[in-house]
Amino acid sequence: MRNNEKRVRSLLIFILCLACVAVLYIIGKPASYLWVMDRGDLKNEFYLVKMCPTGKPLLRIQFGQSEAIGFDPRENIVWATEMGDVDNIHYDQVVKVDSQGNVIDRFQGYGSPVLAVDPNDGSVWVSTWNASEARALLTKIASNGKLIRKVDGFYMLYSIA
Repeated sequence: MRNNEKRVRSLLIFILCLACVAVLYIIGKPASYLWVMDRGDLKNEFYLVKMCPTGKPLLRIQFGQSEAIGFDPRENIVWATEMGDVDNIHYDQVVKVDSQGNVIDRFQGYGSPVLAVDPNDGSVWVSTWNASEARALLTKIASNGKLIRKVDGFYMLYSIA
């Protein structure tokens, strides 16, 4: 009986140690993050920055010219616009970035200074330009990049919420 008591006691101590490590791990991680788009020193140099609420930067990802970001809380995804970079490699697109800073996808043909994420379905609204009518369009793109709809009748869109 004594050996069984020692085994049970050892097992309980091991489980308590694991629980303590798990609690310390959870307490040590911030409950929320802040994503910001910061302009760099050079032309067409912007940085998507993930930071703790205390202001400590965690990630810094270089973009070309970018003015808008949006967050999809369902998927923990950040959307950002990119209207050009130094070498014009990535131009007129929206970019999906995961919480670790990895680019998941790029959808070309959407050079937009504004962007808003629909938290209900993860789609994104951007402004696009109708050159033939010199008018702005409000364009909705599914989270997989497929065009959902275009809404006409705007002169120049400056913000979307």
